[in-house]
Amino acid sequence: MFFGTCGYLGIEKHPKIIEAAVEALHSHGAQFSSSRAYVSSHYYEEAESLFSKMFGRPALVMQSLTLGHITGLPLLVGDNDAIIMDVQAHDSIQSATAMLKLRNVKIDIVRHNRMDILEDRIKVLKNRYQKIWYLGDGVYSMHGDFAPVKELYALADKYEQLHLYLDDIHGMSWTGPHGTGMVMNAVPYYHRKLFLSTGMTKAFGTAGGLLTYPDEEYFKLVKTCGKGFIFSIQLPPAILAATIASCKIHMSDEIIPLQQSLMAKIDYFNKKAEELGLLVIRKERSPVFFIGVGNPNVGYSTVLRMKKAGFSSTYRYSLLLVLNTQDYVLH
Repeated sequence: MFFGTCGYLGIEKHPKIIEAAVEALHSHGAQFSSSRAYVSSHYYEEAESLFSKMFGRPALVMQSLTLGHITGLPLLVGDNDAIIMDVQAHDSIQSATAMLKLRNVKIDIVRHNRMDILEDRIKVLKNRYQKIWYLGDGVYSMHGDFAPVKELYALADKYEQLHLYLDDIHGMSWTGPHGTGMVMNAVPYYHRKLFLSTGMTKAFGTAGGLLTYPDEEYFKLVKTCGKGFIFSIQLPPAILAATIASCKIHMSDEIIPLQQSLMAKIDYFNKKAEELGLLVIRKERSPVFFIGVGNPNVGYSTVLRMKKAGFSSTYRYSLLLVLNTQDYVLH
């Protein structure tokens, strides 16, 4: 048994998704070799239309979410803006943000989910910068804990300069209305200053990244000027066809029992972990768990014993981020 997959719902093996991919492979081949700025596969229009209905906002499908961040953030963040980033924001966000350092964009790193520290930084920066961008995850991939969405929305209402850029790829599909994720589940509306990114490589069951926007103006800016549309190849037709099939599953009642089944498994794990005295670092109703084992050798030994017993899992270090104080300020 394998516990290291991010396919939380097992939907990647759904017959409708496989059939759609096979049909597209036969009809369109394994590749459509062109940048979207020149000509776009017709599958994109249908996929993006379905995602826009799911999220209630304009949506762009990207080759990957990492490329999505690299494409979108440099266009959204101006030279007179500032960034405040959660220290546990996904590496793909951090990589895209590093590109903005070349333009001398102000970047601060704040302690994980500390809204009090975040507000203090907003107060310091709001009179010096045009916009302030908060970057974080919806579901954090190390500990499986959640962004405090309600508190973030309240800060965005309180400070007009504050804009929210959240990566919810680990929350996609297994929660939220039509599987739109943890952020959309936490607060039942799309904030006017929210830029929600997610992707299809986890529980959604296919591949690619997804960028959503609060209005058409931002949507057109990224689609027209984004590097990912000009210089990068498109997703294979089979993947796009599979994505359309998965969207239709998500928009039907078929997604509900899949979500319910996963939540039952999560609750079972949390109950058994408590009974066994396991040190779960963050106790959430999330499919991502982090069990503290102390010494790394204990972790290695545990994984080896599990493998010998027929179980395969992932073992991650809790990484310490060493920051150059000339580049970042950690608060």
